[in-house]
Amino acid sequence: MPVYDTNCQYAGGASSSTIGDLKVPKTYEATIGGARELTKGTALSLDFIYRKFVNQYEDYETNRIWNESGSAILGTVNGQPSTVLNLDTLGGAQRRWMGATLALSKTEGTLLMEASYTLSRLDGTVLDGFQNAYGTIPAQDQLFLNGYLDDDHRHEVKVVADWVIQPWLSAGVRYTYYSGLPRKRLFFNNTTGSYNILRAPNGYDPGVDRNNPADDFIIRTPDQQDFNVQVRMQLLPFIGHDVSFIVQVLNVLALRTPLTFNNNDGAAYGTVLTRMEPFRIRVGIDYAFGGGDRRAQRMRETGGSM
Repeated sequence: MPVYDTNCQYAGGASSSTIGDLKVPKTYEATIGGARELTKGTALSLDFIYRKFVNQYEDYETNRIWNESGSAILGTVNGQPSTVLNLDTLGGAQRRWMGATLALSKTEGTLLMEASYTLSRLDGTVLDGFQNAYGTIPAQDQLFLNGYLDDDHRHEVKVVADWVIQPWLSAGVRYTYYSGLPRKRLFFNNTTGSYNILRAPNGYDPGVDRNNPADDFIIRTPDQQDFNVQVRMQLLPFIGHDVSFIVQVLNVLALRTPLTFNNNDGAAYGTVLTRMEPFRIRVGIDYAFGGGDRRAQRMRETGGSM
C-alpha cells in the first residue's frame, strides 16, 4: 500500500505533451586551414573549426512553478499536480564547439601513417537529443547548465600507422589519447524523488559550502589512453587462396582507466561504475572468395604492396 509522507508529490497520472512554435535548428560553421608537403608523400596541416548549434529541439516542463533555487514547487499553472512537457526549439538550447587540429600524414612508402593533435572546447546547454536537463528545473538553466558539456575533452591525440614488412606480412598500430571529461555531482530532489539538483556547473564539485562558489573545484574523469596492435599475414603467395591470418593485441598498455562514476551525492558518490576493457588478444581468419587472382595481380603490379 503506498504511503504518502512529507515531501511526497502525486504526479497526477500520465504526463501530457505539447508542441510549441518549432523553428528550424541551425548550425553555423567557420573553418580555415592549410597544408604543406614536407617531403614526397609527407604533409603537415593545420585546421581551425568553429561550430555553433542553435534552436535545438528540447522538451521542457511547463506546468510546475519552482522556487528560485529549484528545490521546491510553489504551485502549478493548470492547478493540477501533473507533468506537462513541451517540445520546442528554444533559443537557449544551444552548444558550441571550437577546435584546432595539427596533423602529419605519410601516404607513400612501406610505412603509412597519420597522426594528429586536437585542442578543443565544447560548451553550451544541450548536448544531444531532446531530453537534456535544460528546461526541467528553470532555476538551474540560468545558474549551472550553460557550461562545459559531457563530451568536452580538451586534448586529443590520434595515431594510425601501417608498416608493410614483407609483401605478405604487415603490422599496424592505433593509439588514442583523450583528456578527462567533465563530471557532475547531483543532489537529491525531494520534489521529484530523484537526483537532479546541481549546486555547481557541470565539471565542478560545489565543495564543503554548497552555497559558496569560491570553494568549487574541478572534477573530471582521468585521462584515457588506448593502444592497439595488429599483425596480418597474407597466405596467398603460399597456398594460392586469399586467406589472411590476423592477430590483434588490444589495450597493450593493460590500463583499467575508470570511464564513468556514480554522480549521486551520498556514500556511493564518486565510486567507479565502468572501466576500460582489459588487455586481450583476438585471433581471426579472413577469407575472400574469388579474390586470390585479383590480389595476386595487384601484388605483381605494385611490387608486393597489398
